[in-house]
Amino acid sequence: MQADFETQRARLWALAYRMLGSASDADDIVQDCWIRFTQANAAPDGPAWLTSVATRLCLDKLKHLRVAREKYPGPWLPEPTTGFDASAGLESISTAFLLVLEQLNPTERAAYLLHHVFDYSHREIADILNCSDQLVRQWTSRAKAHLASERPRFAANSELHQNLLVSFLTACQTGDLTLVRQLLSDDAKAHTDGGGKARAAMNVVCGADAVARLFVGLAQKGPVNGTPELVLLNGWPHLVMWRGDEPEFTLGIETDGQRIFAVHVVRNPDKLQRL
Repeated sequence: MQADFETQRARLWALAYRMLGSASDADDIVQDCWIRFTQANAAPDGPAWLTSVATRLCLDKLKHLRVAREKYPGPWLPEPTTGFDASAGLESISTAFLLVLEQLNPTERAAYLLHHVFDYSHREIADILNCSDQLVRQWTSRAKAHLASERPRFAANSELHQNLLVSFLTACQTGDLTLVRQLLSDDAKAHTDGGGKARAAMNVVCGADAVARLFVGLAQKGPVNGTPELVLLNGWPHLVMWRGDEPEFTLGIETDGQRIFAVHVVRNPDKLQRL
């Protein structure tokens, strides 16, 4: 039985993380799936049964997370993770994509992920969510339209993404405000997640000029004795700043390989423990 479960573990985690935006919560979902799998009265149909259980557990968890995130101090960002499933596509694990998913209601989010990322049919999703095919089609259609309108941007490959990230960091460190502005789109945004436990902007910073001034100013201030490292997080290159053995923050970007549309900084120490 354990061998059957282990073959599904990575896929269940990938689904739960995309649903919840939290690696630690995804771990809890997978563990709960295992407990229910071992306690099932009859031998369950492994993949289908586990996907159904994981999805429903995530929907229940999202009810509580939604309330907590409405009270979250400042901008909320997903927990950065190295534990991504590249086979399901790097775009669908990115911070930019997960932030757009946050704008969907839980059932739309589940239906979209199951259909467009994990290749379940509308009929299979209807069985998982205990609803009609027609309703599933409505949810996936609305979610797809919303994602299309928000248009998360992605570079053609990781190398182009990293080149823009390094150029941005270098321009900030040298204090070249003009160059930083040129790297940013006019409507660029900066999300800084401190979770009320680390210094961060309490609102999303909007506009190329404001974003450029924010990061040039921060770069000029330090951190002192910090050690930068380029790391793949959520499938794409990020900067991790270390202070000794402890990560101080992560910095990632949303880019099409030519301009930067968003900068994402996670400083909440609770979200950095797994790095």
